[in-house]
Amino acid sequence: EFNRKSEEEKLAKEIERLRKEGSRQLEEEQEYMRQQLAKDTVQKQPTQQQNTLKRGKIKVKWTKSEDTPYNRDSLEKIFNKYGTVTAVVVNEKKGGSALVEFEDFSCAKLAAKIETGFFN
Repeated sequence: EFNRKSEEEKLAKEIERLRKEGSRQLEEEQEYMRQQLAKDTVQKQPTQQQNTLKRGKIKVKWTKSEDTPYNRDSLEKIFNKYGTVTAVVVNEKKGGSALVEFEDFSCAKLAAKIETGFFN
């Protein structure tokens, strides 16, 4: 009887030890998952620099004359059909030229490929 009782106590202690070990391992795994999730979230958040790198810019030129129809508003209107235009900088000093920046590089690529401007 004493032997049986001591065997039951050993078994109970072993079960308790295994429960604690399992709980500890579960907590470690949950902590690891939280850290991975936090790390992935930080990596997926685009930084300002990453956003700038994805943007596309194109340079447009035209022959400057008195009745040139190109200005910031007209260029924005022309290029908005290809995607969101984030900036237009017109340089009127050297002939007619401008830089048009798109939110997305693929929009800039498409606009550069297709757009011909106003016909005279």
